[in-house]
Amino acid sequence: MSTFNDQGFITKPANAALDMFVRVKLNSSGKAVACAATERGIGTTTTSAGAADELITIKLWTTGSHSVRVNDTTAVVIGNQAYGGAAGLASASSASSAVAIGVFGTATTEDEAIVEVFPIVQ
Repeated sequence: MSTFNDQGFITKPANAALDMFVRVKLNSSGKAVACAATERGIGTTTTSAGAADELITIKLWTTGSHSVRVNDTTAVVIGNQAYGGAAGLASASSASSAVAIGVFGTATTEDEAIVEVFPIVQ
């Protein structure tokens, strides 16, 4: 059976502990897992899970701007391209075949900062 979601948020079980504001994809069991730098995923977490099978809320990429955690100290500049980073985070660097995920809407030079990203909807 197919369902339609026009709200832009879904709730799924986590495959393992997950922080808020990380990019996630669904594994073959339908559980949320953090994306690698080369994976775009389905959206970002808006809640956290302390352990496997806890339910988390995911904001789908189609819903507008997202808060995403940055995983490096490379200067994040408003308007510059945002790329996938390790462990579901975002990065200002396109190294290691990282996938483009959007454009930064917030500037920072702090590691682990929460920034706004306007997603590329494909």
